[in-house]
Amino acid sequence: MKCSNRMIATAYSYKKLSKDQQVFITLSEDLDACAKIITRHYQSTDASSSVYNPLKRPADLINFCESIGCKNTGTLLLNTNTKTVNAVFATASDATDYFAGILYFYVFLPANKTVTVRTTLSDITDNTPTNGDVYETKITSKAEGFYPVTIDLSVAPSEEIGTGWTGSTSGTTVKIEFEQTVAEEGEPEALTFGISSISFFDSTSDLEGNETIALSCLSGHDGDTTVDALEEACGRGGYDDESIAIEHTLTARQFTPNMIKLNPLIHKGVKSQSFAPFTKSFTVQEEGEYGVVHISDMFNEECGLLYVNIEDDCNITDSVMYRVNNPNLMNLNERQFQVMNNLQNPTLDIVGSKLYFNKEIVGKKVNITFPKTVEVTENYYATDEGINDRRAKMHYTRHLADGVAEVYTYNNILITSFPMGLQTSDNEFEFTISVQKDNNGKFYNVDRYNEAGLTL
Repeated sequence: MKCSNRMIATAYSYKKLSKDQQVFITLSEDLDACAKIITRHYQSTDASSSVYNPLKRPADLINFCESIGCKNTGTLLLNTNTKTVNAVFATASDATDYFAGILYFYVFLPANKTVTVRTTLSDITDNTPTNGDVYETKITSKAEGFYPVTIDLSVAPSEEIGTGWTGSTSGTTVKIEFEQTVAEEGEPEALTFGISSISFFDSTSDLEGNETIALSCLSGHDGDTTVDALEEACGRGGYDDESIAIEHTLTARQFTPNMIKLNPLIHKGVKSQSFAPFTKSFTVQEEGEYGVVHISDMFNEECGLLYVNIEDDCNITDSVMYRVNNPNLMNLNERQFQVMNNLQNPTLDIVGSKLYFNKEIVGKKVNITFPKTVEVTENYYATDEGINDRRAKMHYTRHLADGVAEVYTYNNILITSFPMGLQTSDNEFEFTISVQKDNNGKFYNVDRYNEAGLTL
């Protein structure tokens, strides 16, 4: 019998792309306050002694995923042997922006102490204060260190002094007081407290720093890594590390509602009311020497979007009507109309707008496309300002036929093309992604685990 070797190396393959497979992209952006106080610049304190330590800086617990630069500053340390100790600070800023927003700061506490932090806000011209809002926060420390304090200024204060605090465009005085819990008939200990990084935010929406978008029902996920070769005249060649390019193309039919934020130009706005183009048929009514149509829900700030045509005119070209712009009523012919509202003429008292026509149009039906007022649930705008402030990461899983899965994590990606088109068939959206090095000099990371042995 002849000797033979028919064995081959064990091999496996990747499973086909499943319609249930998802790609996750995480967006993050540094959060920063609209007004800050560096506690070095305190106005007064009743501590027995105080010192500012610029190197005693709390960890950033708001930008805890990743941040660029240090958002927090040093700490004002207050030494005391009395039950209470306080320090007073001020910020020359527009308090009308954050009057109903968020006040956030860090306190440094000794170990194993229960402390009441009493924060009083008043106008920058009233540091006594005569009128102010007082908020109380009780903290029990387990170890010596920093503890975050968050005060929601839209919530009623624990106490009101005088008529309370009203935010002004001049600024705000902030008094922070520590009261240590002392046993009955006990004596206060000699302790050191600290205050650091006082920050004001306009609202809780300013703290929306991280967001994950999921793309699913994938019809394609293409990707290539390319590196140019260097030819040497003598000796061995090599790779040109300056030529490395890693690009992915994702094609998906479904996505989470926040997909719009993958567009690097998109930023969240604050508009609560806007308009939507809307077409409706009206019958022109008589009002004095004019015909009139009253559109009470017309969004007057959008004055350009307005199309009018006479509905029952057999000649489509002649049915189009033309707008005359003037704040006072004019003599109009049969092909003209005029818009009157409070915005164009402040002496008028009109809800929405009135469209005026020649009296010959009375009784006729007109089709009007106009900006209809709508309540905005979310507002976004596109700009190149701050285009590099937002960071993106991508995660997806590749499944092997033997039950092993590979989780790919790309910690620094750029979305270089964002789909905006629509089709009559099932809409597919294609995204192009460029992979860059992260802070550790890595392009991506791969973690393998055994799916078959995973506890669900």
